Amino acid sequence: MAVGASIYYRLKAKLQRISRLVPPFGLFLLGILIQTQLGAVEPQEFFRSYCTGCHGKKEPDGDLSLVGMDKVDPDNSQIWHNILNQLASGEMPPEGEDQPTNNERDAMIRWIMDSMEEAGIQHHTNGPLPTDGNRLEHRLLFENKSKVPSYSPARFWRQSQPQYDALMEKLWVIPKLRYEKDHQRDDPKWAAYSYAKPFPGLDPKHFQDYPGSVHADEAVLRALLDAGGQIAERILSGKTAYAKEIQPPIAAGIPNVRRGSAWEKYSKSPPPKPDEFLPFLESSKVTEGQRHAATSSVFQIFLHRNPSQEELGRYDGLLKKSLTNASPRTALKGLLTAVMVSPEFVYRMEIGMAKPDQFGRRMLSPNELVYAIAYALSDQGPDKKLWEAARAGKLSTKEDVEREVRRLLADNSVEKLRILRFFQEFFGYPQAQEVFKDKGGWHLDVQYLVRDADMLIEHILEEDQDVFAKLLTTDRYFVAYPHIPDQKLFQAIVANTIKETESSIEKTRQRGRKIEPSKDGKYSRNYALLQGRKLIPRTVHNDKGAAEYRYISIYGIDGNTFEWTEDQPIQVPGRRAGILTHPAWLVAHSTNFDNDVVRRGHWIREHLLAGRIPDVPIDVEAQVPEEPDSTLRERMRVTQEERCIRCHRRMDPLGFPFEIYDHYGHFREKEKVGTRKNKPRDIDASGSILLSGEPGLDGDVEDAIDLVHKL
Repeated sequence: MAVGASIYYRLKAKLQRISRLVPPFGLFLLGILIQTQLGAVEPQEFFRSYCTGCHGKKEPDGDLSLVGMDKVDPDNSQIWHNILNQLASGEMPPEGEDQPTNNERDAMIRWIMDSMEEAGIQHHTNGPLPTDGNRLEHRLLFENKSKVPSYSPARFWRQSQPQYDALMEKLWVIPKLRYEKDHQRDDPKWAAYSYAKPFPGLDPKHFQDYPGSVHADEAVLRALLDAGGQIAERILSGKTAYAKEIQPPIAAGIPNVRRGSAWEKYSKSPPPKPDEFLPFLESSKVTEGQRHAATSSVFQIFLHRNPSQEELGRYDGLLKKSLTNASPRTALKGLLTAVMVSPEFVYRMEIGMAKPDQFGRRMLSPNELVYAIAYALSDQGPDKKLWEAARAGKLSTKEDVEREVRRLLADNSVEKLRILRFFQEFFGYPQAQEVFKDKGGWHLDVQYLVRDADMLIEHILEEDQDVFAKLLTTDRYFVAYPHIPDQKLFQAIVANTIKETESSIEKTRQRGRKIEPSKDGKYSRNYALLQGRKLIPRTVHNDKGAAEYRYISIYGIDGNTFEWTEDQPIQVPGRRAGILTHPAWLVAHSTNFDNDVVRRGHWIREHLLAGRIPDVPIDVEAQVPEEPDSTLRERMRVTQEERCIRCHRRMDPLGFPFEIYDHYGHFREKEKVGTRKNKPRDIDASGSILLSGEPGLDGDVEDAIDLVHKL
């Protein structure tokens, strides 16, 4: 189990963040909690008890002696960083040696972090990220012995890129899809209108939208200024960002279109510009009243509220000054840009503005709750009913919050992509699209694999029965199933697929060609229709629709016999069990040309077993040797060396079971080696669960199926 590396730091940080909000008595209770849970520690006493047997004066392991290490300073800070990480991960003291109690370990970690802060050294546990959760002692999380009422710290959420994009789509600044007839790939009319992306996410290994972990630095503000100018021009230009002629209705199912979008949106005209903007576009002079009206309109668009009197005066002053040097249109463009770079647009705050309860805790105010509820489920922002509830005083209790959350969950018109994105970011399978594979058309194949995984997750969530167990163990997947909720549109696509295939058959026969089964099992709509099988609906027209049926072979499906069905998910050939054996996850946790045993095992250790793996030492070259005639397991012998094995024994036995799949995600019974990959070798997919903290879970596993079922 993960050890309590930073429970003290967490509590201390909470104290600092809420010192303005919690009464002194509450702070006193928290201080008592910290001291009683962790106690005091003398570093040399701790080292003598648990460390200097290996790290003493004579021939210390790793040339590291801890004798006399009782002070943190800049010269030895890296050593203390390493000690902190080893204690936090539970790697030290090693298995088989005397172990400190949880309180002793926590107290030593507290002493190191306090000493670093006093020396002006930032320890690695600062700036809490989602992965830092495994530093906490899970015993403390689940025993519920704290006498302090629970609360959340005040926090700031920076706007995410999806939320920003959703607003731009609402304003018709950017299209979800731009797809014209008879286009060429390099035709500028085909490319989607683009703008600077001002809100980059975190490292893909982390959850992307996390308070306190992303900031608006100079680069973000520069991008936001650039984008603001472009967007303001687009809003005022009267030109839609959508293609004038969109090929109906086939393009709706292309994978990179946000799934769940309705086709009707593409047939509508863009929303009219606010009436308050018209004087700035049609006249050379504007009045004070028109300036105030335009300012209020801009606030409503970007901040969902009217400006205060102070704000109205400040922004009106900016607008008035701009009008002395520029045209009304340019001045209005400047106003739009100014509001888009305001702190309230870039961040949303959860401070707690309601009245304190008997413990000094403050519930979020109605305005704060409006955003918190909306952005917990969707990127779209608050809807009209949420605002009405807040203004009517019906968003001030837990029951009010529950009512609105349930309403939004039941409303199918609200795209609840935040829920799906949680699982995307937890499992990490969308990163498959970032892994290059030396295979023609792979960039399209992998989009379909990710879409299939999305649909499987949404299906299991919709069933809402044993969700996590099914996510890890189901042997039924979605395959080539376009997500088009509009049944009328879907049936039109099915009918159009049959019509196009009949036309293709006729043309093939006119050319004197035979329509026969594929020798390598590739799917052919022409052959499938002649056999009377249901066809895979054709939702895209680029690449002649090949990607839609080419990629199904990754599941082990024989295209000569596959009959598509609307009744999905379906059982696929080979051995599969849930998301961890889905081709999208396997590819996301692979390299360009091979499986990645370490990465897969690392993921399981940290995401499912709540473990913590230290970073690779800077002086270690983590490379698997190139030996064409050896299996990957044989080449991985380098991780068994003395310096590596301590960490790799926690990862490799969890990654080897996935060797029953290749790096594309195909199930296999032999591993092909040799320079030309033409020499089949037996696969050893055995592995084990070790050091999980649960004795009943530890043990050997035969392969990935056995592993995930055991987990």
